[in-house]
Amino acid sequence: MRGRCEGRRWRWVLVWWVLAAAAAAVVVVEGFGVPESELETFRDERGGLVALRDALRFAGAQAKEIQAREVEHRGDRPHRRACAVRGGAHLRPPQQEEPGVSGDIKDKAEQAGNKVSGSGSRSTESGKGAAELQFFRPEKASFGLDELFQSTAEMLGKGRLGITYRVTLNAGPAVVVVKRLRNMGHVPRKDFAHTMQLLGKLRHENVVEVVACYFSKEEKLVVFEHVPGCSLFQLLHENRGEGRTPLSWPARLAIAKGMARGLAYLHQALPLFHRPPHGNLKSSNVLVAFPSPPGGGRRQKHGGDSDAAPVPKLTDHGFHPLLPHHGHRLAAAKCPEFARGTRRPSSRADVFCLGLVLLEVVTGKVPVDDDGDLAEWARLALSHEWSTDILDVEIVADRDRHGDMLRLTEVALLCAAVEPERRPKIHAVVRMIDEIAAGGGGAGACAAVSSTICREKCIQF
Repeated sequence: MRGRCEGRRWRWVLVWWVLAAAAAAVVVVEGFGVPESELETFRDERGGLVALRDALRFAGAQAKEIQAREVEHRGDRPHRRACAVRGGAHLRPPQQEEPGVSGDIKDKAEQAGNKVSGSGSRSTESGKGAAELQFFRPEKASFGLDELFQSTAEMLGKGRLGITYRVTLNAGPAVVVVKRLRNMGHVPRKDFAHTMQLLGKLRHENVVEVVACYFSKEEKLVVFEHVPGCSLFQLLHENRGEGRTPLSWPARLAIAKGMARGLAYLHQALPLFHRPPHGNLKSSNVLVAFPSPPGGGRRQKHGGDSDAAPVPKLTDHGFHPLLPHHGHRLAAAKCPEFARGTRRPSSRADVFCLGLVLLEVVTGKVPVDDDGDLAEWARLALSHEWSTDILDVEIVADRDRHGDMLRLTEVALLCAAVEPERRPKIHAVVRMIDEIAAGGGGAGACAAVSSTICREKCIQF
């Protein structure tokens, strides 16, 4: 009798053990997806665990169906996050964003807790550890980080440095441009703050002003002034064909002159250890504004022969020292010495990039990523005396200025020399372009420019 009771007790214990194992297996199958082959290895000769496997498979399917219904039910509920305010959704992850989509720069506001020390900072929260923007001019500290995150933002595009937004503020200046930096998670706060202090002090007509910055471990933002207009790349290459307003030669020459002056200022203003001073010079990083003519008339679209010359402004400058492991992503990596790995880029790398942009202005062609393909093509054309064939079709009809166009081409080729030592210094480039702009195509001016170019070709480095 006692033996039968003992047997029944152990059978109940075994039943409870099997039920507990089944529940645990449901969790394992549901949460981690145990493959069928592993269950097969536990099969015994009587097939007991095979039946258990079939039961678990059915239970897992039922659990997944219930979970799917719950997810679908949650998806129908309205999204109540505080970041969806003032007519826009919060900023989406970078891989999901598209140019021209409006939203709010808000998704990192709750995570921000670090400060960037410095004068002109404005806190958006009270208390210790509040997130702050660091302003470089106290008179422009008219908005805070919270206002920036809650303002409507339109994505302008993605670049090697990060994603750029045009932000319409609810207070302070009407519009600013915010760049969310990428590949800078390794940058220490001290290095970032020091670099931004240098860039925040720059003041020049042909350089975009850095208004403020923000640093945290997860997020690094730079606030620039808004330049009404578009990039040089857009002016030269977008919407080619019928109905396009071409960029005239006087406008192109004024843009070349302003670019050289802005780059010369960067080379003079930034310290010697900050090399290359720009590091990312290309036509998409040259913003062009066309000022309104006197008397409040309509703003010129693409320039002309009037007195209101376009004003170029260099942007995305000065970040190369913060990217020692990602410098190959920037425009300075196009210079031959960087590609060969023989030396670190210097100020002459910026001169090389300027030469490519000047060739782009004259020819209307986009430089390729390989070393100096556009420069080699232009050199070949000039050596075979079919030089006018390199001119952009939109300006080739202006025959009276062919001489100036070809002289600017020679200056560009000097800048794009393969050996860094053969490239002129940026102040010499400014002088040569000024002589071209001041000459107006006259014979005396042509001789002066040619003599300057010859001197630069024979310069002792």
